[in-house]
Amino acid sequence: MSLKLRQTLAYYLIFISIGFNGAILGPSLSTLAAHTGSTLSAISIIFTAGSFGRFAGALLGARLYDRIGKGHRVMALGVVGMALMLASVPLARVLLVLVIVEFLRGLTETLTDVGGNTLLVWAHGSGVAPFMNGLHFMFGVGTAIMPLIMAQSLNLTNDVALGFFIT
Repeated sequence: MSLKLRQTLAYYLIFISIGFNGAILGPSLSTLAAHTGSTLSAISIIFTAGSFGRFAGALLGARLYDRIGKGHRVMALGVVGMALMLASVPLARVLLVLVIVEFLRGLTETLTDVGGNTLLVWAHGSGVAPFMNGLHFMFGVGTAIMPLIMAQSLNLTNDVALGFFIT
């Protein structure tokens, strides 16, 4: 298997995890509200925090990938950060802490997203179109699977923590 194909498959797997990341809050929102002692209307601030994190991640990611030139290291940093933030979400018992975690989760998610798109273009050049379609299909696979994982987490443990840790 060629290096380009191995890299592409790695990006695809990472984009499944980005899809998980993008679809995880909806099924877990009421449980997270209970964890933090917040109302659903109060906890909705985490969506705004995540959006600001995504904005910051897009700005930061574009600069890092463009200037550093060692894209796989930047992407690895994003993946590790995303995993740490996902694992931190169910542990946050104070709304402000959850807001900060969501900001950082959005930042690392988008840092990884920008990297997948950028590195795929760098790997395939002008022939990237079918691979780019596949990359974003994998995101959709992740978003389709995530509610099933959260449902099983709730079914088995009556909590969402297991779903976050598995993801």
